[in-house]
Amino acid sequence: MGSKVQKCIWMEAGAVDYQLCPLNLNCDQCDFYVEMTSGNHPAHHNQASKLINLGLPRITELDFLAGLQYLRGHLWYKHIGAGLIQLGIDRFLWQLFSSPRKITTPAAGAKLADEQCLTWLQFDEVIVYIKAPFPSQIVQVNQLFQAPDLAGLQAPLVPLDELWLLELKVNHLEHLQLLSKVDFSKMNQTDHARLLRLQPAAQEALPAFQKLQIGRQDFSNYLQLISNNRLFVC
Repeated sequence: MGSKVQKCIWMEAGAVDYQLCPLNLNCDQCDFYVEMTSGNHPAHHNQASKLINLGLPRITELDFLAGLQYLRGHLWYKHIGAGLIQLGIDRFLWQLFSSPRKITTPAAGAKLADEQCLTWLQFDEVIVYIKAPFPSQIVQVNQLFQAPDLAGLQAPLVPLDELWLLELKVNHLEHLQLLSKVDFSKMNQTDHARLLRLQPAAQEALPAFQKLQIGRQDFSNYLQLISNNRLFVC
């Protein structure tokens, strides 16, 4: 369904850990390229030990919403019509990231292969790259994320089913392994415990919703682990 996936020139150059090109190396059309060349994104060298600020997710049974289909790796989708779904990330990740500065996606109509670029989430200190969990075609992007400046959006406080990233046209999803409420809770508890183990000793008593600081490389490894290798730090 999708075309051949290429490495981004910034990944080839070693400037970022992971980045694929959805635009056939048409860099002048790429928001990620603009961000990298604008000087807003830090150079890759000497960044591994840099501390980044994250939220500490609070886990409750209310995180599992009826009508949403949850996947391992903290993604969800919702059927909205014949062959149409809305796809998003779950509450755990929104609390971890807090609110984005910008969300960038391929254009409406783009066809995505499995593991091709789905979206970039740009935060104050890091850009997170999300790979598509299955083949699809983009119908539209959530208008909630189309504002030039998302600084006022408090994503963790918005109802989760309104935080879908993309509306997608899909074919068969029967092969996907959906999480039950019990499995979803176990996943969150496990990933929360993994996060706490990354904290410096001085932060071990942080209350819920408090910010914590984790080394960039440690966080990158953590994100890949909990997302089934679908989320990467650029």
